[in-house]
Amino acid sequence: MKIKKIKPTRLYGRAKNPNRKKIVLRVLIVLGVVAVTVTATAAYGHHLLEKARESAAETADPVVTDPILPAGPASATGVSLSAYPLSVSSLTDIWAAETAINRLPDGTEDAVLYLFREEKAPLWKTADLRAPIPLYENGAALTAAELTDLAARKGVRMTALADAPSLSAELTEEESDAAAAYERMYLADLVRGGFTRFLLRLPDVTEENADRIVRYAGAMRASGENLTVGAVLTPAITGEAKPELLLSRLCGAFDYLALDLTEAFDADLAADPALLTPSEDGSASAAASFPALAAKADGMLELFSRYEMTLILRLPEGVTARDAAALLVPFLQSKALDSFVLYTEN
Repeated sequence: MKIKKIKPTRLYGRAKNPNRKKIVLRVLIVLGVVAVTVTATAAYGHHLLEKARESAAETADPVVTDPILPAGPASATGVSLSAYPLSVSSLTDIWAAETAINRLPDGTEDAVLYLFREEKAPLWKTADLRAPIPLYENGAALTAAELTDLAARKGVRMTALADAPSLSAELTEEESDAAAAYERMYLADLVRGGFTRFLLRLPDVTEENADRIVRYAGAMRASGENLTVGAVLTPAITGEAKPELLLSRLCGAFDYLALDLTEAFDADLAADPALLTPSEDGSASAAASFPALAAKADGMLELFSRYEMTLILRLPEGVTARDAAALLVPFLQSKALDSFVLYTEN
């Protein structure tokens, strides 16, 4: 008897379909065609949209906008000053310097020393790298390092105020470069002596000397690390053809700008020389009025606000920092001029 062979049953899956590969291939082809069609349609739609935008831009009236100007100098230092003057003539030695710093108004964090003046040359000699203050009859001298170290221990930041006559638009390029090299050498000595904060009194800023000023600021910054460099301007800048563009460039070059309204301040003092004189009992008058300074400041409020400017004033000889704090500062604060620099030439 013949035994019939029984084929083993498939335990898993289904039997192979000979047409399966063809079906998969057809599906892939269809999907590919669909993908290409969608991509082409999207690209063409984007092309039509761009053409429509270009057409609308060509037919629309041109829109004229003012240049976007900074509200103020972009600075990580956050310069907001209530700076009081130190007299160079009072710093004959370390003990005199400590006395002068102790006589600043209570809570003073910033002091200003006017060290380089166009008409008097450096008040801080540069014969050696210690940069001593000029010798007096007693032969005493104070180095920049000694002063900045003392001030730091007292919690006071020192700002060196300096003229920059080399930036005058009246000088030729060669004259300006030669004078600037000397000024920067002097300022670099102060950096080596520990000064990290500088305020440069610029001549009138015009389109002719704007490039020089920007380069000067860059060279000044390169002379040390973590320097704060500000610039003092006069109201004459508002008379320039494009003051906003000049101010915008200066904002980018310096950490902050200060506006000098000393001329109006002097007019008030000429009209009433006793304005900054305390009463006989030593008390301060809270009602001190400075009409010329008030009028000038009111006319410049937009400038102060837009560029976050600091006010700077020169105090007359004989007026102490404490007198100024008692008689002048309340007036300034009433005009919202909370950021100010007061300096003296003596």
